[in-house]
Amino acid sequence: MMRSLVYDTRCAVRELLLSMAAAFGLTLLLLISAYAEFGFANDFIGRPVLGDNVLVVLAGKQLPEWRPGVILIPPTGWIALLLLTLVPSLGHPSYDLYDLTGRSMLAMGSRTAWWNAKITWTMATVLIVMFGSLSACFVWTLCCGQDFSLVATGAGFDLVLSGDFPELDALDLNVPILVSLLSVCALACVQLLLSVFLRPTLAFIATLSQLVLAYYFDWPFLVGNGAMLLRSELLAASGGVGSRHAVWSLLMIALSYFLGLRLFRGLDVLKGGGL
Repeated sequence: MMRSLVYDTRCAVRELLLSMAAAFGLTLLLLISAYAEFGFANDFIGRPVLGDNVLVVLAGKQLPEWRPGVILIPPTGWIALLLLTLVPSLGHPSYDLYDLTGRSMLAMGSRTAWWNAKITWTMATVLIVMFGSLSACFVWTLCCGQDFSLVATGAGFDLVLSGDFPELDALDLNVPILVSLLSVCALACVQLLLSVFLRPTLAFIATLSQLVLAYYFDWPFLVGNGAMLLRSELLAASGGVGSRHAVWSLLMIALSYFLGLRLFRGLDVLKGGGL
Protein backbone atom coordinates (compact mmCIF):
# COMPACT_ATOMS: atom_id res chain seq x y z
CA MET A 1 0.00 0.00 0.00
CA MET A 2 2.84 2.40 0.80
CA ARG A 3 4.06 2.21 -2.80
CA SER A 4 0.59 3.14 -4.02
CA LEU A 5 0.38 6.08 -1.60
CA VAL A 6 3.71 7.38 -2.87
CA TYR A 7 2.53 6.92 -6.46
CA ASP A 8 -0.73 8.80 -5.83
CA THR A 9 1.06 11.63 -4.07
CA ARG A 10 3.59 11.94 -6.90
CA CYS A 11 0.82 12.07 -9.51
CA ALA A 12 -1.22 14.68 -7.64
CA VAL A 13 1.62 16.59 -5.97
CA ARG A 14 0.93 19.75 -7.98
CA GLU A 15 -2.74 19.87 -6.97
CA LEU A 16 -1.80 19.04 -3.39
CA LEU A 17 0.78 21.82 -3.10
CA LEU A 18 -1.50 24.35 -4.77
CA SER A 19 -4.35 23.44 -2.43
CA MET A 20 -2.08 23.76 0.59
CA ALA A 21 -0.88 27.18 -0.56
CA ALA A 22 -4.43 28.30 -1.32
CA ALA A 23 -5.66 27.05 2.08
CA PHE A 24 -2.80 28.91 3.76
CA GLY A 25 -3.65 32.12 1.92
CA LEU A 26 -7.40 31.81 2.42
CA THR A 27 -6.91 31.21 6.14
CA LEU A 28 -4.87 34.40 6.43
CA LEU A 29 -7.57 36.31 4.54
CA LEU A 30 -10.25 34.99 6.89
CA LEU A 31 -8.20 36.05 9.91
CA ILE A 32 -7.46 39.48 8.48
CA SER A 33 -11.14 39.96 7.65
CA ALA A 34 -12.29 38.93 11.13
CA TYR A 35 -9.78 41.13 12.94
CA ALA A 36 -10.40 44.05 10.58
CA GLU A 37 -14.15 43.83 11.12
CA PHE A 38 -13.54 43.97 14.84
CA GLY A 39 -11.22 46.92 14.26
CA PHE A 40 -8.00 45.23 15.46
CA ALA A 41 -9.00 46.73 18.81
CA ASN A 42 -7.73 45.54 22.16
CA ASP A 43 -11.15 45.53 23.84
CA PHE A 44 -11.76 41.80 23.36
CA ILE A 45 -13.31 39.88 26.21
CA GLY A 46 -9.87 38.25 26.56
CA ARG A 47 -6.56 38.33 24.75
CA PRO A 48 -6.77 36.21 21.55
CA VAL A 49 -4.84 32.94 21.46
CA LEU A 50 -4.21 30.25 18.83
CA GLY A 51 -7.54 28.62 19.65
CA ASP A 52 -9.40 31.83 18.85
CA ASN A 53 -7.74 32.03 15.45
CA VAL A 54 -8.62 28.40 14.67
CA LEU A 55 -12.18 29.14 15.78
CA VAL A 56 -12.37 32.05 13.32
CA VAL A 57 -11.35 29.78 10.44
CA LEU A 58 -13.32 26.60 11.21
CA ALA A 59 -16.27 28.09 13.07
CA GLY A 60 -18.86 27.86 10.31
CA LYS A 61 -22.12 29.35 11.53
CA GLN A 62 -24.80 28.63 14.07
CA LEU A 63 -28.04 27.07 12.90
CA PRO A 64 -30.03 29.86 11.25
CA GLU A 65 -33.43 31.04 12.34
CA TRP A 66 -35.92 31.00 9.50
CA ARG A 67 -37.66 34.37 9.43
CA PRO A 68 -39.65 36.04 6.64
CA GLY A 69 -37.64 38.53 4.63
CA VAL A 70 -34.29 37.45 6.07
CA ILE A 71 -31.67 36.26 3.57
CA LEU A 72 -29.62 33.44 5.05
CA ILE A 73 -26.10 33.34 3.61
CA PRO A 74 -23.95 30.23 4.16
CA PRO A 75 -20.38 30.66 5.50
CA THR A 76 -18.65 31.08 2.15
CA GLY A 77 -15.12 31.26 3.56
CA TRP A 78 -15.59 28.03 5.51
CA ILE A 79 -17.09 26.30 2.47
CA ALA A 80 -14.25 27.47 0.23
CA LEU A 81 -11.65 26.19 2.70
CA LEU A 82 -13.25 22.76 2.93
CA LEU A 83 -13.54 22.52 -0.84
CA LEU A 84 -9.82 23.24 -1.09
CA THR A 85 -9.13 20.27 1.18
CA LEU A 86 -11.20 18.03 -1.11
CA VAL A 87 -9.87 19.17 -4.50
CA PRO A 88 -6.60 17.14 -4.57
CA SER A 89 -8.45 13.84 -4.20
CA LEU A 90 -11.31 14.73 -6.55
CA GLY A 91 -10.08 13.68 -9.98
CA HIS A 92 -6.96 11.57 -9.53
CA PRO A 93 -8.58 8.23 -8.50
CA SER A 94 -10.95 8.32 -11.46
CA TYR A 95 -8.14 9.35 -13.82
CA ASP A 96 -5.88 6.60 -12.49
CA LEU A 97 -8.61 3.99 -12.91
CA TYR A 98 -10.05 4.89 -16.32
CA ASP A 99 -7.61 7.09 -18.24
CA LEU A 100 -4.62 5.02 -17.16
CA THR A 101 -6.69 1.81 -17.43
CA GLY A 102 -6.05 0.85 -13.85
CA ARG A 103 -2.27 0.75 -14.19
CA SER A 104 -1.65 1.07 -10.45
CA MET A 105 -4.40 -1.47 -9.72
CA LEU A 106 -2.72 -3.97 -12.02
CA ALA A 107 0.60 -3.28 -10.33
CA MET A 108 -0.94 -3.94 -6.92
CA GLY A 109 -2.61 -7.09 -8.21
CA SER A 110 -5.79 -6.64 -6.21
CA ARG A 111 -8.89 -4.47 -6.44
CA THR A 112 -9.22 -4.55 -2.66
CA ALA A 113 -5.66 -3.28 -2.21
CA TRP A 114 -6.29 -0.51 -4.75
CA TRP A 115 -9.47 0.63 -2.99
CA ASN A 116 -7.79 0.51 0.43
CA ALA A 117 -4.94 2.64 -0.87
CA LYS A 118 -7.28 5.20 -2.44
CA ILE A 119 -9.38 5.53 0.74
CA THR A 120 -6.23 6.01 2.81
CA TRP A 121 -4.71 8.47 0.36
CA THR A 122 -7.95 10.48 0.16
CA MET A 123 -8.10 10.99 3.92
CA ALA A 124 -4.36 11.74 4.01
CA THR A 125 -4.76 14.58 1.48
CA VAL A 126 -7.46 16.13 3.69
CA LEU A 127 -5.11 16.14 6.66
CA ILE A 128 -2.23 17.54 4.59
CA VAL A 129 -4.24 20.48 3.23
CA MET A 130 -5.79 21.17 6.63
CA PHE A 131 -2.26 21.24 8.01
CA GLY A 132 -1.62 24.13 5.62
CA SER A 133 -4.60 26.00 7.02
CA LEU A 134 -3.68 25.34 10.65
CA SER A 135 -0.11 26.40 9.85
CA ALA A 136 -1.46 29.78 8.77
CA CYS A 137 -3.23 30.07 12.13
CA PHE A 138 0.08 29.25 13.83
CA VAL A 139 1.96 31.88 11.79
CA TRP A 140 -0.70 34.51 12.52
CA THR A 141 -0.53 33.72 16.24
CA LEU A 142 3.26 33.96 16.17
CA CYS A 143 3.28 37.27 14.29
CA CYS A 144 0.70 38.76 16.66
CA GLY A 145 2.64 37.64 19.73
CA GLN A 146 -0.28 35.60 21.04
CA ASP A 147 -0.27 32.46 23.16
CA PHE A 148 -0.38 29.02 21.53
CA SER A 149 -3.22 27.67 23.63
CA LEU A 150 -6.01 25.73 21.88
CA VAL A 151 -8.51 26.90 24.48
CA ALA A 152 -10.50 29.56 22.66
CA THR A 153 -11.25 32.54 24.88
CA GLY A 154 -13.95 35.15 24.84
CA ALA A 155 -11.94 36.96 22.17
CA GLY A 156 -12.68 34.16 19.72
CA PHE A 157 -16.40 34.46 20.31
CA ASP A 158 -16.11 38.22 19.85
CA LEU A 159 -14.42 37.71 16.49
CA VAL A 160 -16.87 35.07 15.27
CA LEU A 161 -20.14 35.96 16.96
CA SER A 162 -19.79 39.65 17.77
CA GLY A 163 -20.47 39.01 21.42
CA ASP A 164 -23.65 36.98 20.88
CA PHE A 165 -22.36 34.20 23.16
CA PRO A 166 -21.81 36.08 26.45
CA GLU A 167 -22.37 32.92 28.52
CA LEU A 168 -19.31 31.23 26.99
CA ASP A 169 -15.84 32.45 27.80
CA ALA A 170 -13.70 29.40 26.98
CA LEU A 171 -13.76 26.36 24.72
CA ASP A 172 -11.12 23.63 24.56
CA LEU A 173 -10.79 23.01 20.82
CA ASN A 174 -8.76 19.78 20.92
CA VAL A 175 -11.76 17.47 20.56
CA PRO A 176 -13.83 19.76 18.28
CA ILE A 177 -10.89 20.06 15.86
CA LEU A 178 -10.57 16.27 15.70
CA VAL A 179 -14.31 15.95 15.05
CA SER A 180 -14.04 18.60 12.34
CA LEU A 181 -11.18 16.74 10.62
CA LEU A 182 -13.10 13.48 10.90
CA SER A 183 -16.15 15.07 9.27
CA VAL A 184 -14.09 16.41 6.36
CA CYS A 185 -12.53 12.96 5.91
CA ALA A 186 -16.04 11.52 5.73
CA LEU A 187 -16.96 14.03 3.03
CA ALA A 188 -13.80 13.12 1.13
CA CYS A 189 -14.65 9.40 1.26
CA VAL A 190 -18.16 10.02 -0.06
CA GLN A 191 -16.68 12.21 -2.79
CA LEU A 192 -14.26 9.40 -3.70
CA LEU A 193 -17.13 6.96 -3.98
CA LEU A 194 -19.10 9.27 -6.26
CA SER A 195 -16.13 10.29 -8.41
CA VAL A 196 -15.16 6.69 -9.15
CA PHE A 197 -18.63 5.34 -9.87
CA LEU A 198 -20.19 8.46 -11.39
CA ARG A 199 -18.07 11.44 -12.45
CA PRO A 200 -15.72 13.80 -10.57
CA THR A 201 -17.89 16.75 -11.65
CA LEU A 202 -21.01 15.21 -10.13
CA ALA A 203 -19.04 14.31 -7.01
CA PHE A 204 -17.93 17.93 -6.64
CA ILE A 205 -21.49 19.22 -7.06
CA ALA A 206 -22.74 16.72 -4.47
CA THR A 207 -20.03 17.77 -2.01
CA LEU A 208 -20.75 21.47 -2.48
CA SER A 209 -24.47 20.84 -2.02
CA GLN A 210 -23.75 18.89 1.15
CA LEU A 211 -21.77 21.77 2.64
CA VAL A 212 -24.40 24.36 1.75
CA LEU A 213 -27.27 22.26 3.09
CA ALA A 214 -25.34 21.63 6.31
CA TYR A 215 -25.65 25.33 7.10
CA TYR A 216 -29.44 25.29 6.80
CA PHE A 217 -30.26 21.88 8.33
CA ASP A 218 -28.86 19.72 11.10
CA TRP A 219 -29.83 16.43 9.48
CA PRO A 220 -27.53 13.69 10.81
CA PHE A 221 -26.23 12.58 7.40
CA LEU A 222 -25.12 16.13 6.61
CA VAL A 223 -21.72 15.58 8.20
CA GLY A 224 -20.67 19.09 7.24
CA ASN A 225 -22.32 20.10 10.53
CA GLY A 226 -19.58 18.27 12.38
CA ALA A 227 -16.93 20.25 10.52
CA MET A 228 -18.23 23.51 12.04
CA LEU A 229 -16.68 24.24 15.40
CA LEU A 230 -19.75 26.25 16.38
CA ARG A 231 -21.78 23.04 16.03
CA SER A 232 -19.46 21.28 18.47
CA GLU A 233 -20.91 19.08 21.21
CA LEU A 234 -19.44 21.55 23.71
CA LEU A 235 -21.79 24.19 22.33
CA ALA A 236 -24.81 21.89 22.07
CA ALA A 237 -26.63 23.70 24.85
CA SER A 238 -26.35 26.92 22.88
CA GLY A 239 -27.47 25.74 19.47
CA GLY A 240 -24.97 23.05 18.52
CA VAL A 241 -26.08 19.73 17.08
CA GLY A 242 -24.23 17.48 19.52
CA SER A 243 -21.68 14.72 19.27
CA ARG A 244 -23.78 12.55 16.97
CA HIS A 245 -21.93 13.94 13.95
CA ALA A 246 -18.72 12.25 15.06
CA VAL A 247 -20.60 8.95 14.99
CA TRP A 248 -22.24 9.78 11.66
CA SER A 249 -18.86 10.69 10.18
CA LEU A 250 -17.48 7.29 11.14
CA LEU A 251 -20.58 5.63 9.69
CA MET A 252 -20.19 7.56 6.42
CA ILE A 253 -16.53 6.53 6.16
CA ALA A 254 -17.43 2.89 6.80
CA LEU A 255 -20.35 3.02 4.34
CA SER A 256 -18.20 4.60 1.64
CA TYR A 257 -15.51 2.00 2.16
CA PHE A 258 -17.64 -1.17 2.18
CA LEU A 259 -20.15 0.00 -0.45
CA GLY A 260 -17.33 1.18 -2.69
CA LEU A 261 -15.44 -2.08 -2.25
CA ARG A 262 -18.51 -4.12 -3.11
CA LEU A 263 -19.33 -2.07 -6.20
CA PHE A 264 -15.71 -1.88 -7.25
CA ARG A 265 -15.42 -5.66 -7.47
CA GLY A 266 -18.07 -5.63 -10.21
CA LEU A 267 -16.81 -2.51 -11.99
CA ASP A 268 -15.91 -2.84 -15.67
CA VAL A 269 -12.89 -0.55 -15.91
CA LEU A 270 -12.48 -1.01 -19.67
CA LYS A 271 -16.02 0.30 -20.29
CA GLY A 272 -15.30 3.42 -18.28
CA GLY A 273 -17.17 2.57 -15.14
CA GLY A 274 -20.09 0.40 -16.12
CA LEU A 275 -21.22 -1.72 -13.19
